[in-house]
Amino acid sequence: MNIQHILWSKLVASPRNARKVKADVTTLAMSLAADGLIQNLTVAPRDDGKFEVIAGERRRRAIVQLVRAGTWEQDVEIPCEVRGGEDAVGVSYAENAQRVAMHPADAIRAFASLASDGHDDAAIAHRYGYEPREVRKMLALASVSPKVINALASDKIDLPTAQAFTLTDDHKRQERVLRRARSAHEVRSLLTEAKVTTNHRLFRFVGMDAYQAAGGALTGDLFAKEGEGYADDPQLVQRLADEKLDLLAAEAEAEGWGEVLPCETTPYDSYKWHRLYPDAERRTLSSEDEVKLAEFRTKRDALVAAIGEDAEYDDEVVTLDEAIDGIGTVERSFSDAVKAGGLVLLTIDHQGAVNRTYYSRKAPRAVTRDEKGTPLPRPLYDARMVEDLSRVRTSALQSEVAANQSVAFAILLDALLPIALGGGIPSPHAVQLRGGSVQSPVSSFDVSTREIGSPFEHVADLIEAMPSQPDERLGWVLSLDARDVDQLLAACTGALIDATHGKFAEAERLRSADRIARAVALDMRQHWEGGIEFYDRLTRKTALEALTEACGVAAAENCGKLKKPELAAACNDRIAGSGWLPAALVTPLGKAALSETEALPSSVPHADNDDAIDVIAAE
Repeated sequence: MNIQHILWSKLVASPRNARKVKADVTTLAMSLAADGLIQNLTVAPRDDGKFEVIAGERRRRAIVQLVRAGTWEQDVEIPCEVRGGEDAVGVSYAENAQRVAMHPADAIRAFASLASDGHDDAAIAHRYGYEPREVRKMLALASVSPKVINALASDKIDLPTAQAFTLTDDHKRQERVLRRARSAHEVRSLLTEAKVTTNHRLFRFVGMDAYQAAGGALTGDLFAKEGEGYADDPQLVQRLADEKLDLLAAEAEAEGWGEVLPCETTPYDSYKWHRLYPDAERRTLSSEDEVKLAEFRTKRDALVAAIGEDAEYDDEVVTLDEAIDGIGTVERSFSDAVKAGGLVLLTIDHQGAVNRTYYSRKAPRAVTRDEKGTPLPRPLYDARMVEDLSRVRTSALQSEVAANQSVAFAILLDALLPIALGGGIPSPHAVQLRGGSVQSPVSSFDVSTREIGSPFEHVADLIEAMPSQPDERLGWVLSLDARDVDQLLAACTGALIDATHGKFAEAERLRSADRIARAVALDMRQHWEGGIEFYDRLTRKTALEALTEACGVAAAENCGKLKKPELAAACNDRIAGSGWLPAALVTPLGKAALSETEALPSSVPHADNDDAIDVIAAE
């Protein structure tokens, strides 16, 4: 990275800058005056000795404003990263298109930190160019419960919903509402309920006795019907209602329900949820029911014995069956399995009664465990990435098998023998005899070592000469010499291999693909090397893990604080040439790998080389 300190007057706007609309920079200038320049400008040299600013034009204009106002000296030099002019537009677009505004939760916490350090509203407003009124709003949000701010930070609620919580200073009340409200309207409704009448649904839910036992006072209404009045302490009513709802929720959880949602009113979006209904029955019989049941069964058995095989279609038998099914009291309930996967919604109706509504919910994410039951860490690569990488590996595997006839025939026999001799449905195999497709590498990855050839690359002339009519094809095959037949069989075997690792991939098919990869000594380092597009798709954690594996812990620590695009570039520069492969491209050494390696025919590449065994084991 070429960093130079350049006099401010030599920095000029670039006509190649992607941002054409000039925004006001007064606020930015205030920030620079207070904190200095935190991020370097990116510039390109011109023939006249000046430098075009291709990333940081707003910062340049703010600097000019500060110098002209006398805030900064006339001889101030600005740190700049000097780039070639040919990539100016690309750098400018990347900076502006990928810029992400600070999350509101981060801004709230930052303002709160400044306030705690003794800065008043006016000082914060002047420092960052905000209106004092906006600063007061941010500080009001900073005073709400940290759980509300955490919910905002994780995008569980939006900013208007967070703002609604400022209607009360009671953190416990805010947290209770946070558990139940789904929108700003619901939060405001729960926090601004006026006086509670004794016929209000919440008061009826709590009950007169419970309210008075908690020390609540009442104001009677002489003109109301049935002695109605008002609860003098609406907050007490609300607290008792929350506690009673929490108690009911705990009881529902004890019943085995997977999730319980206690709400005072029905959530707006619940109309989209899938309702659950009882799936278990329990029949209770009284002594009279048992006598009647025995009588009906005796009569039915006699009828069946008299009618014979067609008894089930007889009207009298059908009538008796219906009568038997209707005897006793039937209670319907939910099985334990349904409860574990279900959700209970608790709401309070206008009469103060609790309604239970049952819904299905998404099954909890299955936790992968080892043989001892210890949870395994989540995989670094997501399912989409694994599938894309496995397509690259499949194309390489198809090409390698097609080029090795003896191994290709062994693979084909391995797939055919269970079908021909076993009967029934054979176990999954990487060779898809029902038909396959020639895989192409994923276009979003760099295949920088060399292009992976098609399995039909070496028989292109034979494929072109093959008759298109089915009734002519067999005669043409019979006319071929043995060498052409061997090449075609090997190419077709390779093309039928499917090693892609999709969402519902069969484990046995993937193990079969690994066996084939070991048989042809597949070395993905000869076919694939990660490029900038690949590393840019990785999460920060995965990219740093790749750096650790390829270059060591020190390399990962040095890049630990880089931004995502810079980290991708660092991975591309440092990992290149190291031979590192992501896990999805590595062929595991299975239990039978040694015997398979020893059985390789002499025509397999590297089979007589000790280094080949090391390569397979290393992968």
